[in-house]
Amino acid sequence: MSVNTVTGELIEAPLSAMERSALTHAEAKIENGIKTFVEVGQALAEVREGCLYRETHSTFEAYCTQRWGLSRSLAYDTIAAAETVREMSAIADTPIPANVGQARELAGLPREHAAETMRAAHTATNGRPTARAIREAREITAESLAKGYVGQVPALQFFYDRGEYQRVNALGRDLTAMDAEERARRLETLDKTIAYEKRVESGESEPIGRTPAPRSAPVDSGATDEIPDAITAAVMNRAEALADVIEEFGADSIAPSALPSAERALTALTLLIDHLKES
Repeated sequence: MSVNTVTGELIEAPLSAMERSALTHAEAKIENGIKTFVEVGQALAEVREGCLYRETHSTFEAYCTQRWGLSRSLAYDTIAAAETVREMSAIADTPIPANVGQARELAGLPREHAAETMRAAHTATNGRPTARAIREAREITAESLAKGYVGQVPALQFFYDRGEYQRVNALGRDLTAMDAEERARRLETLDKTIAYEKRVESGESEPIGRTPAPRSAPVDSGATDEIPDAITAAVMNRAEALADVIEEFGADSIAPSALPSAERALTALTLLIDHLKES
């Protein structure tokens, strides 16, 4: 046991000599400033993943704010930016983001897509890309990439026609990586989702979560029978999407402002799980 030098609280797991050395090394990089944001991001990630802040601060967020004056969002953006650059560095002939703002525009993109976006921005600005140029290039390359996925998975044409290129790309990456059996199951679910969204667009069905408006005319029984399947498909897709995000980026990447929505979702999912277990 030792004592937190800032709060005076007892620490159950004080830093070992090796961890203290790692912390000193990481902080030296951070102290050098944004001279190289990549090193700063990597050093922050090391402090976070090893909980090297625990002798002086109760949370990583408190450590960033009190030790370095970094907001939570900037600290996590810097970590993500460093990871983006690390991944892109493995691709030959690819310009690298010069700062956190530029790297932020590439966040969430697959490595090859990020590289293509950066090359397009570099060309469009004669070698002087800005965050805005990268954002614009991202939109263009997203459409191009989405068109390629539609060629492989024709069912995605529905979302492509609505301009939902990021959705097409996310679904396309998943579907093209699946084996034939899994892909067939996912496409069946996707077809039900598309059928439901088409009915919503035409006014035949209400969006999920909205109280249905009174109807003045009888509802076609065949269409009514399809709605439960569509709702089931929508729940499956959205639950899987949430799980994918958390598994890929980690719970630490979710901002505290998401808490009310997360609690509401948890309540709904708990009721759903209880119901399904009783069915």
